[in-house]
Amino acid sequence: MSSLFSRIRSAAARVAQDAQFVNLQEDRIAPYAASLSLQGLPEPVYDTEHHFRGSATDTAAYLLTLDSVNFGSGYFPHLRKRAGMSGYFTVASSLTDHWQQHGPLTPTQLRGISAESCATIFGQTLENHAVAELIGLFAQALRALGTWLHEYDDEPLAPGEGLAELAMPNANATPSKALIIAVASDRGRRAGRRP
Repeated sequence: MSSLFSRIRSAAARVAQDAQFVNLQEDRIAPYAASLSLQGLPEPVYDTEHHFRGSATDTAAYLLTLDSVNFGSGYFPHLRKRAGMSGYFTVASSLTDHWQQHGPLTPTQLRGISAESCATIFGQTLENHAVAELIGLFAQALRALGTWLHEYDDEPLAPGEGLAELAMPNANATPSKALIIAVASDRGRRAGRRP
């Protein structure tokens, strides 16, 4: 089996190669990158009020899990939101609370997660049809994440693999979403869709 990083690079290259409406001009990448100025940009700050922060591995696992359910804003008017929070921050804070109280969801737990378990994690009930539909979609997305993780022996974030370091290069870093973008591109390619 090839390394996870080589699979991500290959998937990203296939997506770029197969693009119909965008052409990558490789000779322009380095000059363009050099022309970008970082002066005046604010220093990114990781929001620990609503997002879990622990070891690099646990934080990367949290972000991957959160990004798996970061959709459905059209359903948010129906969610039971926490006081003063939007739908997104309700979801993120609920997952943070679960992580702090129970630890990360394991790939095995993700593969078997039910809508009822998701309702508990995200502080919802399934009585409202729209909420039940969204929570069912969350459960489906988390089971898909668990299945994807199983392709990597359930340990893609284990020490030594380097994924945690990619997402969190040091304890003070703001997490990177480059991994999630690469995963989404690979998923879209395997499903026969263009991302």
